[in-house]
Amino acid sequence: MFEKLLERIANCLDKAGIPYMIIGGQAVLLYGEPRLTKDIDVTLGVDLTQLKNVLSAVCEMKISPLTDPETFTRQTMVLPCSDPETGIRVDLIFSFSPFEQMAISRANIVRLGSAEFGSPPGRSPDS
Repeated sequence: MFEKLLERIANCLDKAGIPYMIIGGQAVLLYGEPRLTKDIDVTLGVDLTQLKNVLSAVCEMKISPLTDPETFTRQTMVLPCSDPETGIRVDLIFSFSPFEQMAISRANIVRLGSAEFGSPPGRSPDS
């Protein structure tokens, strides 16, 4: 259930050219460590000027914002969403400080199905 949604998220963010990394419990699980988690947290390497682009990717992912994206996201820097098919919550976190940009650029690439997670645009798994 989580794997298919993670794969869809990664493929859509890669296609949209939005840098990101999976964080929290799902990141731990991608490394094979057992942990109970009920959501997916994704740090996006963009600021709020890219909200429209992110909302387009959300639409392609077939997940739904849980709040008014304009108001809530501008106040909190988080776009909370849910996958209607599974009920899994997906939090997209706008992160654009130099530290966060560096963390995303150094994220390890983890493969799952047809997706590579933590794959900054233009970076191949062999680099």
